[in-house]
Amino acid sequence: MSKPPIAVAMNRAAPAVLAPGMVVECERVQAGLRRMGTARAVVLSRFGQDSTAPYVVWFYDTEGPARLGDDATVSLSFPREITHFWPLSALSDKSLRRIVAGTHGFDPAAEVRRQAGEALEPKRAQQRR
Repeated sequence: MSKPPIAVAMNRAAPAVLAPGMVVECERVQAGLRRMGTARAVVLSRFGQDSTAPYVVWFYDTEGPARLGDDATVSLSFPREITHFWPLSALSDKSLRRIVAGTHGFDPAAEVRRQAGEALEPKRAQQRR
């Protein structure tokens, strides 16, 4: 799958605030110990108030539905770990559908599910024509 055009290339640090629904490329760390390389994720929220607080992100592209626990696909990413970011609307229909389906029943991702559904609407309307 080809990546969408990167809206903003980062200098190894995210801006002070990334809103829920922003897609990021960041380091994936399993159980806080094992680095697993960079992957795409979508920001669900901020875990704290200051500019160094990590983001709660879901690795939607590789790990399955959003979930917490031992096999979590939702993790934390610090601003310094985020290398690129772009809007949710830049994703393909397939990725947007995956986000809508993968966040179903996961309340912390309700805002992202809403945004992905809204981004799909114009594309669905165009397909019906």
